Amino acid sequence: MEAADRHSLLEKGGPFTVFIPTNGAFGRLSPTELKNLIQDKELLSRIIDYHIIRGTYLRSDFELLDKIETLSGDSVEISSPIGNRINDAMIEKVDVECANGIIHVIDTVLLPPVIQKSFRTETNTDQGNNGLEEPYSGEPGKFFANNDSE
Repeated sequence: MEAADRHSLLEKGGPFTVFIPTNGAFGRLSPTELKNLIQDKELLSRIIDYHIIRGTYLRSDFELLDKIETLSGDSVEISSPIGNRINDAMIEKVDVECANGIIHVIDTVLLPPVIQKSFRTETNTDQGNNGLEEPYSGEPGKFFANNDSE
């Protein structure tokens, strides 16, 4: 959050609903994807904004929705009968109350559709394992709150 100067947005504004990826979610990104995130502040900001919704939404609210717009301007899809999937991510911890909103811990880093296509294209051009590289072994939780439920 601090790397993209988004920390102040959450401190001053709200209420928000934030989808926080686990450390394991960051571990599933390739080294190339993580490098791109770290080096491109605008890209990182857009991805962070894709994890934030204006307003407070409990998981029970998701049961009534099929999609919702994020701060990035892109929408995330909500699926399953009980609203426990956001795009391809499973919600692992729900309804964590904070001073200015709600956190839902998810098992996947959400990527807006345009960014997801470009990430997958770049990753597939990497050498070795057809783009499937070893998981990042650093500290991926530093981009978001360190809420690792694994």
